[in-house]
Order: sequence, then C-alpha cells, then structure tokens
Amino acid sequence: MSAFADTGFIVTLYKEQSTSARAAALMGRQTASVRLSHLGELEFRNALHLAVFRGEEGFNRR
Repeated sequence: MSAFADTGFIVTLYKEQSTSARAAALMGRQTASVRLSHLGELEFRNALHLAVFRGEEGFNRR
C-alpha cells in the first residue's frame, strides 16, 4: 500500500519549519511508501526554488 503526501508536508521535511519535527517523526513510523503526484512534484520544486530565491534559511541537509 502507498500513501500520497501533501506538498506542504514534504516541504517541511526539507526546509526547517515549526512542524518539521512532527513530520519527521511521522515519516519514521511510516511503513508504506509515500508517493507524490506529478503536480505535487512541480509544487515541491517551485516551493524550494522560491525559498532559495527569497534567501530563506533552514534547509535540512540530508
């Protein structure tokens, strides 16, 4: 079985936010594969590019 993740949830795993610790803990307990739709991939990429463009800090380097 797989689950689809919301783009905002995935972003919190890559960019430090107030909910990042909770998202990481949830992913640590996840046994099913987590999928992202094609639109979600585009939204994720755009969110990260926008954060870099704005000069935001807080990216987790994993």
